Amino acid sequence: MATPENTRVINPEFAFYGPMGFDAGAVIGNRLLAFFAQEGHEPYPGARTEYRGWILDIVEEVWNRSEKRFLELWRENIVGDAYESSLFTDRASCEELILEQRRYLHRLFHDSLGFAGVKMIRRILGLAHVEELEAILDPDLKARCEPKALRVGRLLVIKAESFAKISEVTAAAREEYSDNEG
Repeated sequence: MATPENTRVINPEFAFYGPMGFDAGAVIGNRLLAFFAQEGHEPYPGARTEYRGWILDIVEEVWNRSEKRFLELWRENIVGDAYESSLFTDRASCEELILEQRRYLHRLFHDSLGFAGVKMIRRILGLAHVEELEAILDPDLKARCEPKALRVGRLLVIKAESFAKISEVTAAAREEYSDNEG
């Protein structure tokens, strides 16, 4: 649901308490699937190059803005059993908290990438296919798009920890696309 002032996402299908990386991974994985599907919707080769780039820009922007906002909220609201504000009153403990926040986000990033990869693989090989790929009418063209997405999905599952930042993920997607162009 979107208005000029606000956007709300409602999807009760996967509503549950669970790892935060699941949601971030779903967003990343679905956008990467859209990236790889674009070749199948081009009226001529290269027609959607700019749009593909925009999709990857969105992947980076979503992660980077989410990470920034998460840290802002954590710094503004130091509460809870593990991070009680009274524990962080001197410089050394404040610096340690900052390091822990970064470590946490690093783990969250890798979890998110793993979930993104699983999402990509599931949406191609599982029962709930992604419309961007399903709408490709030419079976040969679809057969060129899907393996690229599957290779990146596999990479995100198996080597999530090899990525230090989201721009490395989008670079891997670009590389997979350009290395395996029709």
